[in-house]
Amino acid sequence: MEDRESLYQRLLSLSAQIAASLDDRTIEQVTVSTLAEAMRAACCAVLHLGPEREQGWVSTAHPHAEMANRALSPEECAVLLPFLGAAEARIIAPGDNTGLASLLERFAASQAVICPLHIEGGLSPILFLGFSGPCPMDTGDLALLNPLARQIGAALDSTWLYQQTHRRLQELRLLHTIALAASTTLD
Repeated sequence: MEDRESLYQRLLSLSAQIAASLDDRTIEQVTVSTLAEAMRAACCAVLHLGPEREQGWVSTAHPHAEMANRALSPEECAVLLPFLGAAEARIIAPGDNTGLASLLERFAASQAVICPLHIEGGLSPILFLGFSGPCPMDTGDLALLNPLARQIGAALDSTWLYQQTHRRLQELRLLHTIALAASTTLD
């Protein structure tokens, strides 16, 4: 992992990039590439679970971009479920849980940090930082990751609200155009 001063500078830069973005894909991509490099993780990814919780997918991954848009197994989804309600990041290691072992193997990791990216009223994505050896993060690093994860979640939530508002505005413009055309036809 980088020294603390470099790490803080990188995380501040990430924070500014996230705040300036209006696109959820960009936020996820900048997050995983920055954190993978800053934390010297073997892999960093954003994982999503579907509404029925038995289906999920890898949204964005770095450096393994080919993993993006791949489905998660039901066992992997079951392993991730407890993290959706978690308030903080946690370090996980393989145990006798086959879903956890499968998830770590998928990302060529022996240990990982899993952190929920809380989104208001939506399905929260999960940040996954996989390490090829023992996790180099300590409790101070995890404490630093938690507020960043909340900011990432808030930014993703804002982009979703912005996109919904933009779509609704387009629908209203279309309805207005149709109403004008209809009123002109009737006159």
